[in-house]
Amino acid sequence: MAKHALPRRGSAAANALVTLDGAGGALTIDRWRTIIGWKGSRPQFDQNVVDCLIRAGLVSLAAGQIALSNAGRKFVGLKGLPISDEPPQLAGPRYQAPARPLNLAQHRPPQVRRPGSMDFRDHPSVMGGVRYDYRTGAASTDA
Repeated sequence: MAKHALPRRGSAAANALVTLDGAGGALTIDRWRTIIGWKGSRPQFDQNVVDCLIRAGLVSLAAGQIALSNAGRKFVGLKGLPISDEPPQLAGPRYQAPARPLNLAQHRPPQVRRPGSMDFRDHPSVMGGVRYDYRTGAASTDA
């Protein structure tokens, strides 16, 4: 079938097809129309949606119910699942990356230090009249 015979994406027929798929793949025409929220009359729905989809081969009408065909499933984007006799396999444990400690010395850029630039570490700081050691942050008792 040529692509021009299929409904456009976003049209009333295409949206109705997606709704039919979401409702289980088979509905009566009146229930389908109610779920979609069609505001027009039943003949308009039949002409604009049902007849268009039947002509395109995307749905089939049998015993008063509309059913999604294989071409309709393909149009919606569903793929048939292969049937297998073996039971499904359970998922394994989650992947956990091995722990690797960071070696910051390798990633730190070289520093240019002038003589005496780190002397402030040897002298305690004074905050509010209390001396604090730079390395430990503990208050000194000699203040």
